[in-house]
Amino acid sequence: MTRTTQLHEEAMELADQGDRLRRRGDAEGAARAFGRALEAEREAAQLESTEPSRSILFRSAAWLALEADQPREAERLAAEGLRSSEVSDRVANELRAVMEVAWGKIRVAA
Repeated sequence: MTRTTQLHEEAMELADQGDRLRRRGDAEGAARAFGRALEAEREAAQLESTEPSRSILFRSAAWLALEADQPREAERLAAEGLRSSEVSDRVANELRAVMEVAWGKIRVAA
């Protein structure tokens, strides 16, 4: 198993934990779990160099950033995911959707 795969699996386990904590009403614990998931997924995305895996990991990291209430980081990660000229149209549209949600959260916070 590659380091990228290990990090991604760790991130997904932490995201599941965050979902469970949120359902139980533990918003603080959920935010911490999503933050840790974000760290693992961001590292996995940064290690990956081939498409579509790279842009998909950045998309996942960007959504995790939103779950961790970090909309500016979500915006940055989505932009990084769009940087490659080899990103598929579908994934590019999904990365843009993350950006739109992030922008909405940023505007509300301002």
